[in-house]
Amino acid sequence: MNRRSASSRASGRAATLGADRVAAMEDDLRTVAEADFFRLDIPGWFGG
Repeated sequence: MNRRSASSRASGRAATLGADRVAAMEDDLRTVAEADFFRLDIPGWFGG
């Protein structure tokens, strides 16, 4: 079984895609997602 962490796998995928493609995907997501629609950080839920 592969015991690499999720962040390690994700960074490996990012390296495979390349920095330019990852940046383009982030820009595209910012275009379609509302800013601050649903905060995933718990302190943000309480105004922190």
